[in-house]
Amino acid sequence: MGQQAELVIFSSDPGYIAEPIVRALDPYQMAMYNLYREHCHQGATPVKDLSRLNRRESAILTVDVDPKKHALQPQNGIVVPKWNGDPNDRYLYTLMDTLTEMLIFAQSQRGTPRGSLPELLTEMRGGRRDDSTPDVVATWTAFKQKARAEYAAVEAQRASERQQKGGLAAWLTGASIMSAQNAHAPPSNPIDRAEFLAREDRAVWARDREKNLAAIRLQHKQQEQQIIAMTENMKAEKKRLFDYMFAPPMAPAAAGAAPPAAPPSA
Repeated sequence: MGQQAELVIFSSDPGYIAEPIVRALDPYQMAMYNLYREHCHQGATPVKDLSRLNRRESAILTVDVDPKKHALQPQNGIVVPKWNGDPNDRYLYTLMDTLTEMLIFAQSQRGTPRGSLPELLTEMRGGRRDDSTPDVVATWTAFKQKARAEYAAVEAQRASERQQKGGLAAWLTGASIMSAQNAHAPPSNPIDRAEFLAREDRAVWARDREKNLAAIRLQHKQQEQQIIAMTENMKAEKKRLFDYMFAPPMAPAAAGAAPPAAPPSA
């Protein structure tokens, strides 16, 4: 899903408690940022204030088990069931597929209300601008059925208009050409296209998963080696971290031999 969105882990727990859990859940640091209670709007209950994220709120979705955590922007919030310890619980995988389809669909609808994720959620919720919907997966499925029928009706109307303007032969010829052109292209219906591109996204990730993870592991290993080398250097020079952070800048390296002078011009 990281190919379609910027992922941020936003926990209402203090960093010293949540950080070890986040490292276990995201060992390859696929999330761009990690935020904790220190970054929440403090009150009787810590609240995640999306206005402080320096991102367009129309492009943000927040997922939590507690609706109170996104009380400031309920139109952006999605409530999910708590994990009860069942190792076979696959809900988050289903949710990931749902959110990927929603993101792709919203991107295709830019310039319309459905291009805004909060507005799309509001329409899915029957006009309610809150996060009271019990299951966004089921709500999205119902929305797709309705929207797919709407787009199919619009396409049928356009086909009827083409037939009336150009005659049956012209319509059949045009339909044949379009069918040949689109044999391997994403579907024209925005809902079908979102599902198609989401499947492609999952297939690409599955195909390149090991290669991507190997590259991430190599990068982490190089970072660890740099930290170890820096630590050993500090020990050898009997420096503390404070000395390393606030030491004056290093003097430039001594200049090498001067280049030979250019021959005199004739």
